[in-house]
Amino acid sequence: MVNGLIRRQLGYWRRHLSSRRIGTGAYRDEYYRTVVAQGYQGVKEDIKIGREEMTNQYMHTNNEDRLEQLIDNFKSPIEFSFGYGLGVFEQSGYDIKKKPQIDMIHIVREPRRFHTSNLRQFAEHYSFLKMFGISSISKIGEYGAGVYFNPYISMRDHDEQENMIKYGVISKKDALTDLSEWSSLYLAGRLQKPVKYLKEEGEEQMIQKLNQYNLKSAFGVALLMMKEDRINEVKLYERIAQLSYMGDIRMLIGGENPNKVKNIVSKQYKNFQTLYEPITQYFVDQGVIRVLSETQQTQDLGDEIRGFKLQLTSDKKMNIISQLPLQFRKKLYQSYEKKYSAELKRDSEAQRVLYQQSYDSVKPGIYVKSIANDEYFRKTLINTVKYTVAYPAVCQTLKGVFTAGLVKSFKYAWEKKVKNLTSN
Repeated sequence: MVNGLIRRQLGYWRRHLSSRRIGTGAYRDEYYRTVVAQGYQGVKEDIKIGREEMTNQYMHTNNEDRLEQLIDNFKSPIEFSFGYGLGVFEQSGYDIKKKPQIDMIHIVREPRRFHTSNLRQFAEHYSFLKMFGISSISKIGEYGAGVYFNPYISMRDHDEQENMIKYGVISKKDALTDLSEWSSLYLAGRLQKPVKYLKEEGEEQMIQKLNQYNLKSAFGVALLMMKEDRINEVKLYERIAQLSYMGDIRMLIGGENPNKVKNIVSKQYKNFQTLYEPITQYFVDQGVIRVLSETQQTQDLGDEIRGFKLQLTSDKKMNIISQLPLQFRKKLYQSYEKKYSAELKRDSEAQRVLYQQSYDSVKPGIYVKSIANDEYFRKTLINTVKYTVAYPAVCQTLKGVFTAGLVKSFKYAWEKKVKNLTSN
């Protein structure tokens, strides 16, 4: 109780500083050179970025005290936790009178250790898998995106009010790998949208530091996918929010509301704006986008929402492509391996990416230039996102039958379907 009170007081001052936006400048490439070149292997504890440069990631919610009280209930070791989804931030098209399930993800150093302790405290949270021991729980959790979910958990806050929560557990290594390489775009995709940080242990803050790179990568991919050269800020955020749903089987079979992305952005526009402010400034400084004047916005976009003129020259496209997360970049390069084989033989940097050789330089070469100028590049990029998302998403869906049990899995699928049918 005392620790919870102290954390909430610290949270207050953190939010106070965040609201003043102290020190939030543009994203800086030099912080992430080893991450771009080596992915997870290049993650350093000494990335030179301070908390004051990450205030864009700290969001406000109307129920943050209750969320922090719920986190206090977990006695097992959690290094980092965040809340997301409809139960944390409002979305358009849903009945606000209904109390939605609160979604959380806990990032832990050792999932096996967490589940061992958590099973002793909350045995009722686990499905029939607990009868087969911790090894079975840990092994199932490793498949797909590496997240083990316990859904439809009833938990009391400090006021003894019942709350329905769903919490996932993922290893810190898997989390950092996804943020730095886009191995699945599962955790990274959630952190590309506004989330509420609930618990932070230790001083290194590697999740937040790597998330700045994740946000920059998502912004860059969204720009590369744009067809028009004048873009509406809302449409840009919708494209970013859409990335983690592309290729997700639930969207294909009607398990998710087809308007989900629009509903997220319409209610969280200001949060998206705050989250991507330093990234927007970076791309403005790089000359990739230019902020339109108020007159141009009204004339060209038809509303007062901020607009941009996209200035994607070949060199700028090459620069964005060459700094994309490592596993994702490798998949993109593989798509052109046969088509531009001659160029690949002359591009040592691209060869190192494809063949997983250690390197430090991220300078784009002739192979990347061919990719950037390819007439079907946009389509290939979209397919690469879908390919990255699809397999982990399918695995996570199938895992739910085991981690949640048949009854809870059916209930979850049915409620998703009902929300799909009744939402705008």
